[in-house]
Amino acid sequence: MPAEIGVACNTAHDCAWLARLREWMTTDAEAPRKLIKAQVTPMASPEDALSWRADQPQERLVVTIGYSRREIESCSHFGPTAGEPIIVGNPSAAEGNSCSSSFIGGAPLIDCADVRPPIRKSLIRMALRSRVQIRPPSSDQEYAGYFALRYRTWKAIGFLRDDNLRTKTEWEVDYFDRNAVPLCAIGQDGKVIGCVRLIRSLGNEEQPYVSRIQALLDGVDDPKLKALYRFPNAAQQPFDVLCQFPGFRAHFRELMQKGIRLAEIGRVAVDAEHRGQFLSEALVDTAVSFAEKRCASRIFLACRVELGPLYERCGFAAIPGLRSERFFHIQVPSIVMERRI
Repeated sequence: MPAEIGVACNTAHDCAWLARLREWMTTDAEAPRKLIKAQVTPMASPEDALSWRADQPQERLVVTIGYSRREIESCSHFGPTAGEPIIVGNPSAAEGNSCSSSFIGGAPLIDCADVRPPIRKSLIRMALRSRVQIRPPSSDQEYAGYFALRYRTWKAIGFLRDDNLRTKTEWEVDYFDRNAVPLCAIGQDGKVIGCVRLIRSLGNEEQPYVSRIQALLDGVDDPKLKALYRFPNAAQQPFDVLCQFPGFRAHFRELMQKGIRLAEIGRVAVDAEHRGQFLSEALVDTAVSFAEKRCASRIFLACRVELGPLYERCGFAAIPGLRSERFFHIQVPSIVMERRI
């Protein structure tokens, strides 16, 4: 079923956006046209558009051009209805990180100068919502699928550490999982097809995930895997990959002295059969939402240079000077990126 986009324009000049949106969705490489087809329909007014949306708020997206946020909020059909956000195109709006394909939370209205980025995020979510769930694992089977996907993905690209290669069970686990929120993309068949984890500073254990993972590991005969999950006795770096980058420790120390709450996104992986569907982007956006709920104000990640554009679409920017020619133990150019909340 194609998505429907209702566009209400205030002036004849604003109506130029109708043709612009149709062209963008059919020709721009950033538009998710391979994932979902979208039909653009002109609306007489914001009131008419919101009334039209009320019947199917998760399948119908409202975009207004040339109206103020206050005008939209004053409409009788505006309210906290579950569904896609109302996108308000306003040339004077300040640009920010508000557009997201996250599967949790989200503002009911997005005020923006360019309506295309938030439309793109909504279309990604609308297309994926019927195919996957993105949430923390809720069963032993899902936890096992989460760790197994990490193992397969990291082994295939040569990032799997020697300690993980020596385990009997093919799960990628480490003690940073004690400080992490695990997130999975669950397909219609119940299998884990994507994953990401959100790490807070070392020492802040994430319950009840820690207890569930410990119980899972207690149920397998793999002492090496259990040892990887235990906190080491010696002092450790506060984050997983980041501290291998020259200059990150000083950057981290400066932020800690300012009382800024930090988090790290990592282990972004999608099963090979499900790539090319913008699933990584939705996973990262959802992890950012979890970070916001935990009051983090700065989120970091490390990635190979060629993956930078993916994370830029999720609101991250490369930190000048934080670059390495290695990622884990592999010789590959990589960078550190951050997002401010």
